[in-house]
Amino acid sequence: MAARWVSRLAERQEEREEKGTVVITLGLRTVLVLGSPHEVVQPAADEVGIETAMATRCVTVNGRLIGTLRSAPALTGGKQAALLSLAAGQDLSLGSSFAIGNSTSDAKVFDMVGTAIAFEPENSLNRIAATRGWHVADRAGLLELCRAHVRDTAHGDLPC
Repeated sequence: MAARWVSRLAERQEEREEKGTVVITLGLRTVLVLGSPHEVVQPAADEVGIETAMATRCVTVNGRLIGTLRSAPALTGGKQAALLSLAAGQDLSLGSSFAIGNSTSDAKVFDMVGTAIAFEPENSLNRIAATRGWHVADRAGLLELCRAHVRDTAHGDLPC
C-alpha cells in the first residue's frame, strides 16, 4: 500500500507544484512517515518537496545490509513512535497537526492528531473513518481539506 501511495505523490507535475506552493506559502512542516524502505521513500519525498521523511532503515556494514532494522515504522506502533519522537524533539503540537493515510495501520496515527484525513482509503479504514468522524478525501478534494484545516487551525485568513 505504501509504495502505491508514494507513487501517487509523483504522478503529475502540476499537482506537485500546486501542493508545494501551498506548503511553502503556509509555512507547513510536512513529514512523510511510511513503512517502506528509506531508499524508496526519500527520493520520492525529495521530488515533491517534503522536508522530513521517516521510513524503514536497515543497518549497513561496509555498504551492505545486514538484516537488522535501525527504524521500522511498518512494525506495530512504529509510525506512532516516529511521530512521538519527532514531536518530543521539536515544537510540534500533534493536536493541531493533521495526518493523511490510506491504510488501517494509519488509524492509530489518526488518533494522535487533531485532524485525520483518510485519502482514498482501503475499505476497512473507510469504515473506521465513518464511525470516528474522520474526513475521507480523494485527489479532487484532498488539497481543499488541507487548506480548510490550516485555516481552521490558524483562526485567520491565510493565502490559500
